Amino acid sequence: MRNDFSTMEDLTEEECVKVFDQMGKPRFWIMKGECLFRAATLLHAQQEQDGLPRSVKNPKTQKWEIVFNSGMPSLTNPCWYMSAATIEIVLKAIILQEHPEYLQNGQLDKKLHTHDLNKLAKIGDVMLTKEDEDFCLVGSRSLEDWGKYPIPKRTRPASSSVLSPNSPDVFINFYNRLLKKYNEKSDSK
Repeated sequence: MRNDFSTMEDLTEEECVKVFDQMGKPRFWIMKGECLFRAATLLHAQQEQDGLPRSVKNPKTQKWEIVFNSGMPSLTNPCWYMSAATIEIVLKAIILQEHPEYLQNGQLDKKLHTHDLNKLAKIGDVMLTKEDEDFCLVGSRSLEDWGKYPIPKRTRPASSSVLSPNSPDVFINFYNRLLKKYNEKSDSK
């Protein structure tokens, strides 16, 4: 395979498929997951420093307003989105590690065309704690809509999961367990 190209546009379709198949190997998913994990933990640290938003009644208008301690916009949505994206990427790495046939001829299998973290965990044979399941439920919704859009794509009942102050710890512990599962499988090969 050529390695003298600067963009995919410089390659033939056949060469693009080969590059795609190489770059889609599980180790590259893990590398991307590590980048996202770092970004997510930085966002969580900044959010913690900013404090949680709170509702206050404006004495002039008598209307309730959301106020942020730092005076800056809340990082809640970006924190959830980045954390959930990290878990999604690592789950897909675990799946591809076990099922390399899910990446062939420049195509990801349709089973991986989802942001449903609980579904991906099931496909990857990943055991989840109750906290992990709750994280996956909220994280999946973040990936699908409210983490990146001002409103959900469709109206639906709110999740019964509570956004816990422990969420960064749940995320970090979940990520570390997934990475351990991936590494144990890599070491056994």
